[in-house]
Amino acid sequence: MHYWKKPDDVNVIKKHSRYISGKLSSSTSIVISVKKIKELSKKSSCTINDLTLALISNVLKEYFDLKKEKSTEIALTIPFSFKTIPQKFEDYEYGNQFTSLTLYMKIIGDFKEALSEIKKSVN
Repeated sequence: MHYWKKPDDVNVIKKHSRYISGKLSSSTSIVISVKKIKELSKKSSCTINDLTLALISNVLKEYFDLKKEKSTEIALTIPFSFKTIPQKFEDYEYGNQFTSLTLYMKIIGDFKEALSEIKKSVN
């Protein structure tokens, strides 16, 4: 029910409430060591996922400010698997037993503040 109570997510990334253009837009980025990410997540006392979401929040805030967008929240769709982890290789089976979950993430410019907000919303 929480999903249906939210207003349509319209911002500089998604300019229409229910329209997807199909236009592929991409950019290249620098390569970051997974080892460094793990070290940073341990120093920050969080998971790698929490760290990644906080970075996304931070980068989106910069982008929204650049485009003069006033949105403070964005809807993200995250895949979620219903499968249990098999104990033996023989128990593994292929299939698409997953659904998507919607996460409403606040867009915050300060990394530490974004990280604490992510920790609160996930826990």
